Amino acid sequence: MKQRQEVQSLLKQMAKGCPALAEEVRTWVRTLIDRKKTLFGHDRRMVMSHTFVNEGGRRELYVVSALIPER
Repeated sequence: MKQRQEVQSLLKQMAKGCPALAEEVRTWVRTLIDRKKTLFGHDRRMVMSHTFVNEGGRRELYVVSALIPER
């Protein structure tokens, strides 16, 4: 499943240098995915790319999305 691969990639980047953080991040990502499906299931955007920045003790996630055409 493509989503599972993307989540694994995101977890790898976010937990880099702090493996103990991986499970906590996985829980948050799952929560956010479930929330998106429940509250915004009609929103047809898809994440096209993401960048994770870890500087100065701050972690930031930047996301580029695009509209998925109707089938």
